Amino acid sequence: MKRAIAYLLCFVCVSALFSCTNFKDESVDLGGVKIDTEKLSLSPESHVCNLTVRSGEKWTVSSTPDWLKVQSISDSRFKWDVSLSVSENNEYNRSGQLTLQSKSSTAVLTVEQQGRKGSYVPLTAVALSETSIEITEGETRQLKPVFTPADASNQNVTWKSSSDAVATVSSDGLVTAVQEGTATITVTTEEGAKTATCQVTVKKKVIPVTSISLDKTALTLTEEETYQLTATIEPADATNQNVTWTSDDTAVATVSSDGLVMALQAGTATIMVTTEDGGKTATCRVTVKMKEIPVTDVSLDYAEATLTEGDTLQLTATVSPADATNQNVSWESSDTFVATVSDSGLITAVSEGTATITVTTEDGGLTASCLVTVIKEESGDDDGHEYVDLGLSVKWATCNLGANSPEEYGDYFAWGETAPKSDDSWTTYKWCEGSDSTLTKYNINSDYGIVDERTRLEMEDDAACANWGEKWRMPTDAEWSELMDNCISMWTIQNGVLGRKFVSKKNGNSIFLPTAGHWYEGSLIDARSHGFYWSSSLCTDTPDNAYCVDFSSRGIYLDPGSRSSLMPVRPVRGPATE
Repeated sequence: MKRAIAYLLCFVCVSALFSCTNFKDESVDLGGVKIDTEKLSLSPESHVCNLTVRSGEKWTVSSTPDWLKVQSISDSRFKWDVSLSVSENNEYNRSGQLTLQSKSSTAVLTVEQQGRKGSYVPLTAVALSETSIEITEGETRQLKPVFTPADASNQNVTWKSSSDAVATVSSDGLVTAVQEGTATITVTTEEGAKTATCQVTVKKKVIPVTSISLDKTALTLTEEETYQLTATIEPADATNQNVTWTSDDTAVATVSSDGLVMALQAGTATIMVTTEDGGKTATCRVTVKMKEIPVTDVSLDYAEATLTEGDTLQLTATVSPADATNQNVSWESSDTFVATVSDSGLITAVSEGTATITVTTEDGGLTASCLVTVIKEESGDDDGHEYVDLGLSVKWATCNLGANSPEEYGDYFAWGETAPKSDDSWTTYKWCEGSDSTLTKYNINSDYGIVDERTRLEMEDDAACANWGEKWRMPTDAEWSELMDNCISMWTIQNGVLGRKFVSKKNGNSIFLPTAGHWYEGSLIDARSHGFYWSSSLCTDTPDNAYCVDFSSRGIYLDPGSRSSLMPVRPVRGPATE
């Protein structure tokens, strides 16, 4: 550059006088010097510089950049005055050029002006104050860029979020959490487009539960009904909406995990809902009423009955369905001169005739009836022992052997013995040698003792004959079967005594057998629940047994019974029926 200027001076013989002033017209006279420098240094203030050029040939001058301008040129013989304008520099140090061009050479003058910000420092890298953060919905966090070098001149940046739905970022790096998720915040420098990132994790905002309530605080249900309780948590956007449901009496009402109440049986129960967050509670008092099950039918255990004057018969009404809510019934007789009926269904025969006994349900007015026929007692008397003609092959005594009325139990006898006793053991039994395998009479099987082929009691061993005379005897098993087949058997109470009444289907006459029980191991058992009565017939399959009648409220049967057992006897009159 110095050689180029020297070359110009050789041909142009240029000399320069600089005087530079700021806009306050302050000037500096640099004196007449040749242009032998490549650089002109100026302060930050605005300047006007005058340059005098002497030359023997024509030349031109130009300046760059815009802040350095040729303001004017005036000329005289071999002398040119050039006025330069330099603007104020509030930025960084800067440099410009003034180029002088003649026909034969070129010279360049560098003009440097200091800036108020000093020298420009280039940016080499950028980072962020945090590379990962975790914040809650609605919260903010300020991110700051970190420049390298720290005094880099251009620190302009832009910000961007990879998901504004999760987190946004402002123009100055303020991050705002929007909703749960992750997003990447990126900062980019204006100089060099250098970047840095921060990973943002947004957590759901925890909003605590303050209270809970139910849509019902009291509730009335019928058995088997359900109701869906609805719980309301405050605030509505509370984070943890989990609740638990409980019942203080699960026999009355239960509650499901989602609040469905099931009524089970009549009573009261408290349903409670409890929040998982904070243990807040609300309750509903549940009253369960009994389910109304309507009556669909009513029936009686007897559709018809024949009674003798003075007799009673207990009718039993069955209401359907069995679990009907209202089981109440009322009773009525169509003719109380013939038969009356109590509030519990007990019929009392008053006088000869017929009457209809009707039961009516309170719920629905459904009815059932029993036709009652009342007859006069037809009986006989032989030596003080009364009997009844049932229209059968034999006539039946009206009371047991040893009894004075139909309701008395009478005496108890072992089979084939004629005297009453209370010891039912085989050691005291008349027709054996101490055990059931040593029989001495009435046996057809040698395994049981002496065989004599006798299968029915002889008159001297018949308790009825021995005690009441030769016209009376014990009934055979066939005669018991005849009685059961040809009579209506009714479980009843007669003069306060339980038993079975046998009403003849042939003539309507009847006899009553009380539940006298039997003796077993020295004690009377089953009295008032069972009736046991001897027949005169041996059980040929097992000859240590004889046939007897066994009855209760459930029915009447003809079964074998141990011969040593002690049972009552109901005598009969007439030829024996085998």
